Amino acid sequence: MSRLYSVSFLIVVSVSLAACAGDPSADARAHVASGDRYVSAGKFAEAIIEYRNALKGDPKSGETRYKLAEAYSKSSEPMKAFQEYLRAADLMPQNRETQLKAAGGLLLAGRFEEVKDRVEAFLAKSPRDGQALLLLANALAGLKDLDSALAQVEEAITLDPTEPRRHAVLGTIYMARRDAQRAEAAFRKALELKPDDVAVLLALGNFYWASGRVADAEEAFLRAYRHAPESLSPNRALATLYASTQRMPDAEPFLKRAVALSPTFRPQLALADYYVSLKRPADAARILEGLLKLPEAVSEARARLAAIDYTAGRTREAFARLNEILRDDPKNVRARLLKVRLLVDSRQYDEAAATAAQTLEIDPTSAAAHYTHGALLEARGDRRGARRAYLEVLRLNPRAIQAQLRLSEISLQEGTLDLAVQFAAEALKDEPVNDEARMKLARALLARRDVVGAEKEIKILVARYGNSAAVQTLAGLLRTQQGDYVAARGAFSRALAVKPRSPEALDGLLTVDAATNNLEESRARIAQSLSARPDDPELLLVAAKTAILRRDWDEAERTLRRVVAVDASNLTAYVMLGTAYANQGKL
Repeated sequence: MSRLYSVSFLIVVSVSLAACAGDPSADARAHVASGDRYVSAGKFAEAIIEYRNALKGDPKSGETRYKLAEAYSKSSEPMKAFQEYLRAADLMPQNRETQLKAAGGLLLAGRFEEVKDRVEAFLAKSPRDGQALLLLANALAGLKDLDSALAQVEEAITLDPTEPRRHAVLGTIYMARRDAQRAEAAFRKALELKPDDVAVLLALGNFYWASGRVADAEEAFLRAYRHAPESLSPNRALATLYASTQRMPDAEPFLKRAVALSPTFRPQLALADYYVSLKRPADAARILEGLLKLPEAVSEARARLAAIDYTAGRTREAFARLNEILRDDPKNVRARLLKVRLLVDSRQYDEAAATAAQTLEIDPTSAAAHYTHGALLEARGDRRGARRAYLEVLRLNPRAIQAQLRLSEISLQEGTLDLAVQFAAEALKDEPVNDEARMKLARALLARRDVVGAEKEIKILVARYGNSAAVQTLAGLLRTQQGDYVAARGAFSRALAVKPRSPEALDGLLTVDAATNNLEESRARIAQSLSARPDDPELLLVAAKTAILRRDWDEAERTLRRVVAVDASNLTAYVMLGTAYANQGKL
């Protein structure tokens, strides 16, 4: 009897276990419960594993997907969080929190039309939801419908005028409308309502920075930092501000603090990039070698180590690292683009073109891929193709500053001066603190002989970078156009004091010497520069121009022949050589 009972008991237990094992929903619930416990303990990596296991048994559980998204978010994995918020929102169309977080992710991804559609559907049922109104406003701003965006923010403020972040969003809309006075007033109103709101202080700092008021931006970021020194965002903002304004020693402690505060590897990459910019590759490599142990960081770290190898002349090692990345991850766009740049630098144009074409097939919407393709075409002398590539970059990202600057440069080379001014002016409008854009604009204005406009920009540059050879050269070109040869000579001389063999400054002094009948001084000056760099094509062109102005056609011909021997693709040299032959009657 006891044996029969034991057998019966075993049968019942085994049947029960089989039933439990065969019940995916029960298994899913167990994993969710385990994930919840891990979240309570702050163990988000373990929670993620449990929620993902739960979804294997119940993939259509919107609640589980939402919990997974939250765990990804707390683990600082925004892309994975966004994907799960989106899936959860599709599974739970009535859930407010899920819908708004999905819309927020779409907003960060720049998918403004999708945000608009999703939020408008939500507002049809909840028309007085302030957060939804703000999301719609941001989407409309992204779609360049600023009037409608402004109306949505104003409605949100009407619903709750005491909520500071609504006034901050109003400030960002006014920024987009280029209404600096109202933007600042909106940000200040937000701070009046809550003086210690870190997000508002950071928004105000970004407004000041975009307006070129760097000192005010620094003060706003420092206020945010003082209120929340253990928060990642103020540390990251100060590090970025100091690095971009060349205050590297000030940037380093905030970069290190960001590394300590962040649960992800991203700030470590930023610190490594910082060390590379300071010409401290060993410090950068030490960080990157450590990141090779993290599976999620290995590709990024290898790519940066490849760039360090290449800069140090270790070309074979650089390409080996990139090929390792692409072997494990053939669709890694970042590694592919770096490989294209290295191939271009090595003048391996055919392989670079093939790699660029494959990359565009993998991701035709990548603005970075189109930009790199444009740089390749420009390096090969295909300005028309490069222009098309850069215009595609701007179609994908209208605020791509570097594409605007390259288009300005190409337009300047082609003599379409109005376009050169337009592209540079647009870049400067989008980023008023970008002095590279200001220099491009000044050059284009000088080429268009707009002395008044050029002088305004050059005065700003001289005030900021009086010891820059490039800026002093611009000042010299301006004074030359104004006919003030004494001031022009002084500016070009200051440029040469900083950069003794600057071809552009030497050429500027040549123009001044020609205007003041002092060509022998230019001849001696360029001869001295060539003694140090006898095969420099740019210096040789200045020497040839000096000979032409002195009407020494034999010397001009000899010098230009040296240019084409060194650089057979130098079109300027061929044009000048043709001029020299024509003036000698050698038709």
